[in-house]
Amino acid sequence: MGLLDNFKKSDEEIKEEALMEYNIFEGISALVTFPDKQLKIGTHSGAARGVATLAFGLIGLAAASGVKQKEEFRTLRTLFQIVEKGLVFKNATLEGKDLRIPYDNVVGAERVKEDDLVITLLENQEIFILFKFEKIGYRKFVVQHVIDIINQRACGAQYEEVGWGLEHATAKPQETKQESKSLMDELERLANLYEKGLLTDEEFAAMKKKLIDGD
Repeated sequence: MGLLDNFKKSDEEIKEEALMEYNIFEGISALVTFPDKQLKIGTHSGAARGVATLAFGLIGLAAASGVKQKEEFRTLRTLFQIVEKGLVFKNATLEGKDLRIPYDNVVGAERVKEDDLVITLLENQEIFILFKFEKIGYRKFVVQHVIDIINQRACGAQYEEVGWGLEHATAKPQETKQESKSLMDELERLANLYEKGLLTDEEFAAMKKKLIDGD
């Protein structure tokens, strides 16, 4: 299929083709930057000496051996997949195992830098994803599709609201409603007493004012 073929098709047709070829449920190759950092080690001449994670405590070793060290976010090319329980990055842990992130740890996803993707996790951690597509016009459809799915399933945001007092927000309108009902009942009772001649004009006015003012 040539470059001009896509210009003959509608956006809906291109989108359908893109989502069939790049099926996020089966996995899409992507360059992913994770929130955990690693220590990159090299010689002063710039030749690579390897990569070590900060957890291994190799900072002192690098300094003692006369090599350069730089702390970087961990980036690698991996297969990114959306599954029933969450997000999967194949062979992406330091031990080479699949990195699995459940939806209750995911706050949401959005587009950045045109068609790159950032996934926000709890505790303000972020994962940046860059897809590579060979066919023109596919990127925007696939990226938006992935964003929509993640945002529909993400449920980590509810945990981020804990501690802001919002858990009590629903109780306040209910309490106000009950207080209003109680006031109306008291005013109605007072009006009945007045109509029966059990209260003078002055007594009725004073008691009514007291109820309304909340004294």
